[in-house]
Amino acid sequence: MQRSLQPYEGRSVKVLIGRIGYPDSQDALLGKHVYVWNLRNADEAICKITVATDARDTVQDFSFLGDRRACGIYADKLDD
Repeated sequence: MQRSLQPYEGRSVKVLIGRIGYPDSQDALLGKHVYVWNLRNADEAICKITVATDARDTVQDFSFLGDRRACGIYADKLDD
């Protein structure tokens, strides 16, 4: 996921949303917008992607929780 998300740093979050769909939640924290995608697959594996953007919605930072098994659907969409 690190490799898959890295190219989206410095780009509009709209590009990321266009690839993986709308986030499950969003919030504001410390002057940034925070977008969160959560996925639980049939095996109960969990994938969580958190993206922080600046005031212009440019991706500044991201983190993820989960392995390839859980996050594979997102990685496949990002790597197309």
